[in-house]
Amino acid sequence: MQRKYLFSIAVSTALLSACTTMNSTATSNSAAPSTKLDVSGLSDAQKIDAYSNQLIKDQNTKYATFTNLQVVRDYRMASAQAPNPYGIYAVDGVPVKKFSNSFFGNSGWYLHAAKMATAAVKIPAGEHVVELGQINIWNDSSITLPKINYQADTNYIAVFEGSKGNRSIAIYTYDQDDRFSRMDRDSIILKDKIISQKID
Repeated sequence: MQRKYLFSIAVSTALLSACTTMNSTATSNSAAPSTKLDVSGLSDAQKIDAYSNQLIKDQNTKYATFTNLQVVRDYRMASAQAPNPYGIYAVDGVPVKKFSNSFFGNSGWYLHAAKMATAAVKIPAGEHVVELGQINIWNDSSITLPKINYQADTNYIAVFEGSKGNRSIAIYTYDQDDRFSRMDRDSIILKDKIISQKID
């Protein structure tokens, strides 16, 4: 009888400890900042707007926009072998949050990622360090641009130039030809080159 009693106490103690640990972990996880952008209940267009506007905390803030010219002509017609789209990873060390692709959406992963990669993300006017990376499940930084003074009401775009072994990334100002979808490379009219940086 005594053994049964001691066994019951041991089991109860273990269960209580496990529950406490789980509660502690849940509390810790709830306190951690989310790496995903909350776009629940939004339409596709509203999701892109939320993604583009996330770095602007005050509607009176003057801003520039930053986007990327993809190596693929148009991800709407890209094959599964196409490289993952490049997008903004962080600005001044602050990650640009991505939003998940809905299983019930009408686009595949490449198209979903390309929509974010080609979005014009608003950056507060002034000097900033922008990091770029492929938009994929790892979502990490692979290119850090030098500090640039981004002018208000100006559109900037990152462009890969050169060929393997002699590649660079350049930042241009640009205009958009509204006759084409932004997903199409032909929609971009490059203007002034701001910087060029050699990459591996």
